[in-house]
Amino acid sequence: MQAPRPPQPAWLNWLIIIAAATLLGWFVFINPDRPAIFFNQPVDPLLESRTLIDQGRYAEAVTAADRALQADPDDPEGHFLRGEALRLQGRAQDALNAYARALEFDPANPEVYLSRAQAWLILEPPDCAQARADWDAYLALRPVDPPAEFAAELDRLCP
Repeated sequence: MQAPRPPQPAWLNWLIIIAAATLLGWFVFINPDRPAIFFNQPVDPLLESRTLIDQGRYAEAVTAADRALQADPDDPEGHFLRGEALRLQGRAQDALNAYARALEFDPANPEVYLSRAQAWLILEPPDCAQARADWDAYLALRPVDPPAEFAAELDRLCP
């Protein structure tokens, strides 16, 4: 029969807890944009694309949206996010193509119409007729609380 082990001192338990928390924090914060890598979980490319757009990292957002579209080419959100990143880079024609694909799969998404209207306005010269048509489609789908700043921009560029 073995002799019972003496209990560990309380300070040793706290030391183990602090060391474990420190190591976990170190691994997670090495790359705070993608902490799921440490846990060996796949990063959702749509979420990653949206996050990168919010951070102003548009080229990387296009790449993430492209990864999402490789997995599901018929995903309207992937096409929409790709269009957003392209539009924000100033690549209006590429963005318009992406928005058209998004509308093929989800023709009732008002955000796509609003973004596409914005893309028509950054073309040289702006395509006012198309921008107004998409603005009208947006208003038909979401008539409550439209973005006043875009309405003013549309009126300024397309009197």
